[in-house]
Amino acid sequence: MRDENEFISSFEGTYIDLIEDELYLVVNTVKDSKVDELLALPQINSYKDFLHFEKANNSISQIYLNFGEIIHITQSMRPQGVIVYIDMSINNNVLYILHSEIDNTEFINAVEPFNPSIIYEDPPPAPQNIIQSQLNDDFNSVELRILGGDGLYNNETESICSVGFWTRDKYNQNELYIITAGHCMDEENVQKYNFFFMNHGILRYPNAHILDQLIISDGVPVYSHGVHMCKSGSTSHFTCGHVLGLNGIYSSREGIAYELIITDMSAETGDSGGSVISFVSPQDLNLVAAHGIHILRGACAQPIDTIFRVIKENTERELTLYQRGS
Repeated sequence: MRDENEFISSFEGTYIDLIEDELYLVVNTVKDSKVDELLALPQINSYKDFLHFEKANNSISQIYLNFGEIIHITQSMRPQGVIVYIDMSINNNVLYILHSEIDNTEFINAVEPFNPSIIYEDPPPAPQNIIQSQLNDDFNSVELRILGGDGLYNNETESICSVGFWTRDKYNQNELYIITAGHCMDEENVQKYNFFFMNHGILRYPNAHILDQLIISDGVPVYSHGVHMCKSGSTSHFTCGHVLGLNGIYSSREGIAYELIITDMSAETGDSGGSVISFVSPQDLNLVAAHGIHILRGACAQPIDTIFRVIKENTERELTLYQRGS
């Protein structure tokens, strides 16, 4: 048992990366002497050409232990504008500071014994002027075609955000809903609209010379670091990047958001609520899988399974993704 534990602990996390134009599963490796032993296993040997071994300095068990301590301190001190996550590619915990002008020195000093990597976000671009659409006041006479990534304007807060996904009530198929960011909602004045609706969930793809629309084929969780991912938002439109971390948290004045997908996608004010997706297959670039919605700068996404679970816990409403063929 001791030898088995020593063997397992020789490999400390994985992520997907492009190396010399080839896609590999990178294995963080503490003991290089165990690599040949791993490759000799029948269940591994057939995949050896897709593996790349990278020297790691931190054990995954220590990283997770430190992550737990940092989360505990974050919950206690509530720093402002800080994202915490594990990045397998740098083999360490990360503090991503969104607002360098806010003094989080006390928090940073408190977590220093756990040696996280600290990254300060580049200054955000200047906010765009928001022009309110002049719509007919008779909302019942307006027929709208709404796609994932389209903009939503909140009259109450004078802010803009983005459409995420169409969903439906599992037990009442005629009840349709849009998943978007919480600040898009005006709870005191909810209007009903007669939406033009198609027989599949679709996302806007602004590069019309490539594709007009992307069709949602499924909604699935994200399990791997380094996988390719895109988002559709009303401000920065369609941007792509890679997953940096899973199960991250974000601390702000309003509270702490948990179970976040952390990516390096470009995002701006107004993109919140937009669809986060990935392409299903290089052979069919019309089909995408839904993973969640974009929720804040730093390109954090709330996973779709978390969204559905929280909605059910708070409203007893069980929603399902409205997708192709449903």
